[in-house]
Amino acid sequence: MLMYAQKLMDDPALTWRDGVRQFLHNICYGGKNRFAIMDVEEQQALSKCLSGANRQDFQKRRLTFFTELLHIFHIDAGEQTVKMLGNLVFSTAILCKAIPDTLPFLFADAADEMTEFQMEAILDYMENLRGQ
Repeated sequence: MLMYAQKLMDDPALTWRDGVRQFLHNICYGGKNRFAIMDVEEQQALSKCLSGANRQDFQKRRLTFFTELLHIFHIDAGEQTVKMLGNLVFSTAILCKAIPDTLPFLFADAADEMTEFQMEAILDYMENLRGQ
């Protein structure tokens, strides 16, 4: 994932925003780089299998990954901001994946618009952080 993000940032044909948008889109929808985002049930099953120490190690690796990803996007942020952005990105992808099967009472016909709105809001926030 990090190599793919770097490739997008190095592409002279893409603006910063277009590169990050393409990355977020691929996280949510797959594409040629097929990111594996666990659905709610998969996360619950994994969580039950991890001991406390393993769960902490998993969270630490996720924090490291997302911090490195933000550096590729030229964003320096504190730990809490990194965690919040990680939650925003992954929750957007999880919701996108969960509609309509896992969350059948959400409006499936509005799922793509919702995902695009969330991605644009995340991009706006990231762009604001980048400018600081």
